[in-house]
Amino acid sequence: MNAHDVAAKLPDIDLLRQRCKALAVIERIIDGGDPYYAYTSNWGPTRRRR
Repeated sequence: MNAHDVAAKLPDIDLLRQRCKALAVIERIIDGGDPYYAYTSNWGPTRRRR
């Protein structure tokens, strides 16, 4: 399986973004410390984290 195969199996970008936000919230609730992954609401639609 290559990267193209994996990408084809991902949900659409809006659903993926929604799930990532939810995971960040859950992580923050469970861990309570500094999040490893975090959602930053002031990121614009054209700005991506590397």
